[in-house]
Amino acid sequence: MSAPPGAGKTVLMSGWADQRARAGDEVAWVSLDEGDDEPDRFWSGVLQAVGGSRSPSPPSPASELGPVVALESLTGDAPTPTWLFLDDLHEVADPRVLRGLDTLVRRPPRGLQLVVASRRDPPFAWHRLRLDGRLHEIRSSDLAFDRAAVVHVLAEHDVVLDPADVDLVLARTEGWAAGVRLAAMALTGVTDVHAAVARFAGDDHSVADYLTAEVLARMAPRPRAVLEVCAVPERLPSGLAPVLTGDPAAELVLDGLCRDNALLRRSTAADGGFHLHPLLRGHLVARLRLGDPVAHREAHRRAAEWFRERGAPVPAVIHAAQAGDDRQTVRLLAACGPALLATGRSAELRTLVRTAPVPVQEHPTVRLLDALVDDGATDAPPGPPLVPRPRDGRAASRVEEPVDGVVHEPIALLAALGRAHREPALAAPALAASAGPARDRADDVGLLLHLERGQVGYRSGQLDLAEQEFTAAAAIARRAANGHALVRASAGLAAAAGQRGRYRDAWTRADETLHCAHRFGLLGSTAVQFAVVIAARCARERLDPAAARGLTEVVVRRGVAEHPALRETAARLRAVLDVDAGGSPADAARWLQQGWTGSGDRTGVSSSAVDLAYHQHRYAWMAGRPTWAYAALVEVDRQGGPGGEAATLHALDNLHRGRRDAARRTVAPVLDGRTACRALPTRQLAWLVEALVASHAGQPARSHAAVLEALVLAEESGALRPFLDVPGIADLLIEDAGRFGQLEHLVERVRTAATTRGDRAPLALTPAELALLPDLPSQLTLQEIAARHQVSVNTVKTHVRSIYAKLGATSRREALVAARRCGLL
Repeated sequence: MSAPPGAGKTVLMSGWADQRARAGDEVAWVSLDEGDDEPDRFWSGVLQAVGGSRSPSPPSPASELGPVVALESLTGDAPTPTWLFLDDLHEVADPRVLRGLDTLVRRPPRGLQLVVASRRDPPFAWHRLRLDGRLHEIRSSDLAFDRAAVVHVLAEHDVVLDPADVDLVLARTEGWAAGVRLAAMALTGVTDVHAAVARFAGDDHSVADYLTAEVLARMAPRPRAVLEVCAVPERLPSGLAPVLTGDPAAELVLDGLCRDNALLRRSTAADGGFHLHPLLRGHLVARLRLGDPVAHREAHRRAAEWFRERGAPVPAVIHAAQAGDDRQTVRLLAACGPALLATGRSAELRTLVRTAPVPVQEHPTVRLLDALVDDGATDAPPGPPLVPRPRDGRAASRVEEPVDGVVHEPIALLAALGRAHREPALAAPALAASAGPARDRADDVGLLLHLERGQVGYRSGQLDLAEQEFTAAAAIARRAANGHALVRASAGLAAAAGQRGRYRDAWTRADETLHCAHRFGLLGSTAVQFAVVIAARCARERLDPAAARGLTEVVVRRGVAEHPALRETAARLRAVLDVDAGGSPADAARWLQQGWTGSGDRTGVSSSAVDLAYHQHRYAWMAGRPTWAYAALVEVDRQGGPGGEAATLHALDNLHRGRRDAARRTVAPVLDGRTACRALPTRQLAWLVEALVASHAGQPARSHAAVLEALVLAEESGALRPFLDVPGIADLLIEDAGRFGQLEHLVERVRTAATTRGDRAPLALTPAELALLPDLPSQLTLQEIAARHQVSVNTVKTHVRSIYAKLGATSRREALVAARRCGLL
């Protein structure tokens, strides 16, 4: 066993010895100390432990075979094996003793099993035993406590911690037995254990005393001095130690400490180097900071420069701040901020900014970077407001030296684009100011400019610009192998295609986003979750409700509370799918109506607003709430003004109210191209309105031609859901079965969905029918109902027949049941 002090070697060996003794084996135990570092005394102790009164005289030091011969005489003829346990062998350094032990290891007597515990590997020929399969090695990693063992030790001291605090104790101690025991002792009887766990570190007095006595006191001055300075950086890659210490042989010194198991080991990280135990590191840093603050700051300054030269901005910023070099900290933040944002490490940037000293936080460039994290389209959730705090009691003084304008100006442009995310009125000036710099740069700043311009273009409805910028960003990200940016750009292209209503293209883009995210290990990013929602909407439009529901639930299960826009989009789609599956349209309409709350003025009606208004309008009519439907029209007119989307929605409203001529007049400019549409399915809906009006007017050829036009657009867009959502269209498709030529495969999918799932939209009741509906549950005759409404009996009969037909009923009782099921009563 070779492990640091306090690793539990003696405890494990004593338990092993007891186990062998209970099994009937002979057990010999020798605890070594400095006094045993002499051949006669050492071998006398060993022979006495093995043979007791039968022990022969100590072997001659000149004979390496002497110990083997002497032990052979004691163990060779024994009926049971003899186990010799040598504890603390690191106390022995005499070459004569070690040569004898090496001989004993290579040529053990019959019946002897040797167990050695030491803080460092003894200089024996272990390699031969490994090859022969006669060596069992137990290292510090084997002795380290796991989580369950840590909990057990704490419980022995009546300390109960929550899981997060247990994890923190495990991280601080790394399972080192002495560290865990010291932590348990420090937490015993403490009232606020959470705060005590947070405070427990290498500067705890009990930990400091143990480390000083058992680790540091045994080191020579030079290794101790090297280790103290090298403890300053949390990560010590290869090549940094000589820079910190000024000693070219520093890494050789550290290698020696690794062999001595001085709570230091070679790092398994890609950049090599060394890993110092957290408790020992904390103790050494505290000693240096208090004992020699100038050397402490100098070590941080050298570390900052070393990491900066090697393109490691995060540790460079941390060390520059710890060194008290505020100007260098600002320069490093300004230089590395865009790279961190472009690679999806915005949370790291926020931490760097908000743990920086007051003068750094107050610098204009740093404030812009902090604003970027919250305003930009990053995966990091918005953080708390910037509240600067002085560090180490140092008085705050403003950093007057400005950052190079070449660095500051692009950050200011990015911040302006970030503000435009929340304030659409700022979109035009932000886009104009950033156009030239985005075109001229292909670095991280240029990549961010393209991504942010694409996002602003998308949110302001400038879809051509959005697609152009996202395409440029994807090209830069692909060349740089920047997976985070590539996923964002791909998701942006999917969103733009979805906003155009090109669901076939959006589905392909969303699929590409997911494959890209899987390749780079980014499936949990916000951009990917938006792509999943886009795919879910595409699945609904393609008449695949199971896929739509499954994809939506994936996003909901992952938890989208940190991103309001994603949460709102997923919840809205979920509500739509609930109605498709037979849920209450009244509840959905009421909930969707709340989506308009707080919406500000826009430069144009967005696809999101149209989608919200369309579903609210549809569900309001399904629930028999004409006033709610009218409210959706008012919102579209207020936010977007005249346009193809607003005109088509007004035409659908006229259709529901029985104003077919008005519906045809309203939709005519959309059909002949005089009124432009933002999304392809809008023209599709317009043709469906024309088809219904023509069918009711006894114009079957015109109706069929209008349905064909809608099918052509559906073939291009991938949107089949409108054929089910618009009442009466599915019946037209069934009536004209076999007359759609090459588009028959689309018609068949719609017909199958309408007949097998029964999720086609019911025909909405007109306002006059809705006014008459509440009288049906009464015992009033048709004549009495006509008198109450001051219309003729024939009018009442017409309305009742229409109500029965739309509700699929043949009697007043069936009509009432259907009306209650739909939420109309």
